[in-house]
Amino acid sequence: MKAYIERLILLLIVFYYIYPQALNTFGSSFIILPGILGLGLYIYHRFPFKEVIYLLTAYLTFVFVVFITSYVNMVNDTFIFAYSKSQAAWFFSAYLITFLLFKFHKTPTPVTVASYIMCAVLLQCICTVLIYASPEAKDFLTSLELQVELTEAIRDEVEGTRLVGYGIGFFGAGFIAGYGLIFTMFVITQTKLKKKQLLFLCLIYVFIFYIGVLSARTTIVGCSVSIVLLLILYFKNYRQLKSKVSIMLVSFVLLVIIGSSIIYAYFPSMTSWAFELFTNFTNKGTLETKSSDGIKGMFIFPDDFHTFIFGNNNMNFFGSDVGYTRMAFYCGVIGLVLFYSYAIIIALLSFSKDKNTNILLLLIVIYGLALNIKGLTDMHSILYLFFMFFMFYKYYIYRPKIYRQSLELRTD
Repeated sequence: MKAYIERLILLLIVFYYIYPQALNTFGSSFIILPGILGLGLYIYHRFPFKEVIYLLTAYLTFVFVVFITSYVNMVNDTFIFAYSKSQAAWFFSAYLITFLLFKFHKTPTPVTVASYIMCAVLLQCICTVLIYASPEAKDFLTSLELQVELTEAIRDEVEGTRLVGYGIGFFGAGFIAGYGLIFTMFVITQTKLKKKQLLFLCLIYVFIFYIGVLSARTTIVGCSVSIVLLLILYFKNYRQLKSKVSIMLVSFVLLVIIGSSIIYAYFPSMTSWAFELFTNFTNKGTLETKSSDGIKGMFIFPDDFHTFIFGNNNMNFFGSDVGYTRMAFYCGVIGLVLFYSYAIIIALLSFSKDKNTNILLLLIVIYGLALNIKGLTDMHSILYLFFMFFMFYKYYIYRPKIYRQSLELRTD
């Protein structure tokens, strides 16, 4: 019983780590509280990981460039302070989560981390359906959210045309559902499963996909990356995955057919919008939507030398959602390169002998880069979880084990 309670607590922390706006914590988003606790724990443990210095150096280099561009443009930049505070909160929250993970599980693995993320996204999907189906559930869950005027306006504007989840906007709902699919695929391919367990995980995958795509079509990008992950791991581990993939394909086909019938029956007003990409591909043979057509005109880059190098330090919306465009105008091309390189550095520092997890981390980075075609976002919070996992394992499990073995050899 104790183990179930511990894992439920950890799941809720991971849930609010991923969806911090979903819980109003003393007038701030949830992430600030575990961030402070994680920082205190990290200091108490005497700053254990030297790799954190490398990450801090990389991030501060980006901040330094932003300060230079702010000075040159004579702009009082507030975005970088708010963004840095959030990054620090996620970073040390990830340390707290990792500490609890190793405390609550005897031998956690990267699959354990992926499983918690998958379950958190699944929980969000369940909450999303409850909000749509039950006014009482909607009132209760929305009462817990950090009240932001823009979020409330968006909810009022799009309700009825798409699903709106708990403490999340539609673009955020799409990319988070997308990496939910990626991690679900990772759990499926990396775990020994009975047929019933495999079918259940396939059901979770399809459920996340449908709820995600009814919230934001960005989910399709995550679905595509999850399929790439499956193909890479399938050809890399052909013998182990051959029979499993065959069962998966049959299960997915059946579940997609059943799921489509349910979606068209219970969400008829949302289907034409949600599946516009597939409809256009069937009718016209083109993979495009009205939204994707609109993005083409948003790829704008500075056409003068000053803005190209220094940007204008304005992060306000100016007609383009494209992440690369917004970052180029914000801090120039040097800042842009440093910003997107930071995710790569986190992933590389998280690399281990587990090649399958290394592939996963690289695909998460690629997924984040792909999403910036649609809007400004990053995968740092998710990458922090894996970074902390491997650092914790390296310093508290692997090195002590090697040290004990060396002592045993000396005594022999």
